[in-house]
Amino acid sequence: MRHRFVAVPAAVVAFAAVMAVPGTACACSCVASGPRERVERAAVAFTGTVVALRRVPAATPGPPPSIVYVFRADQVYRGRTGTRIEVASSTSGAACGYSFDVGSRYLVLASDGGRSLAGSDPGVALSTGICHGNLPVRAGDRPLRERDGIHRGEPLRRELLAALGTPEPPSSSSSDGGMRRRGR
Repeated sequence: MRHRFVAVPAAVVAFAAVMAVPGTACACSCVASGPRERVERAAVAFTGTVVALRRVPAATPGPPPSIVYVFRADQVYRGRTGTRIEVASSTSGAACGYSFDVGSRYLVLASDGGRSLAGSDPGVALSTGICHGNLPVRAGDRPLRERDGIHRGEPLRRELLAALGTPEPPSSSSSDGGMRRRGR
């Protein structure tokens, strides 16, 4: 009988020790928000095609490593960017990372780099993840329309298009890092 009382506290202490040790495992949980809120929170919103990516080495121990995606922007809905934009995201979906495919076009909503869970420091100004509201869209370079949605075959929501507003072309400078903001 005495062994049972010792085993229970020992199990509780072991469980608490495992939970207290920081690790790389975590679960992504997004706050429910609509398109307008997501666009307003973004430092930059643009459509562009992924032209390259590079992996950032992981710091051990620590969060999952990052991937820096290089986009060729074609329309800018929020912020001011050049035609070349680098955006970091975690390699782990559990850490809210978003995976982009090279050669595909996306609507990207990105935050200032310091406000993300991108993982190890990728050395770029912008970051994004699955909670930001990124979407794959039809190839091209025109402003978005409802029929440009390709996620699950659904059209882009009118509410999203209204929140994005009228785009501007990217600036001819590609060295601004996407950080000059335009008012909304």
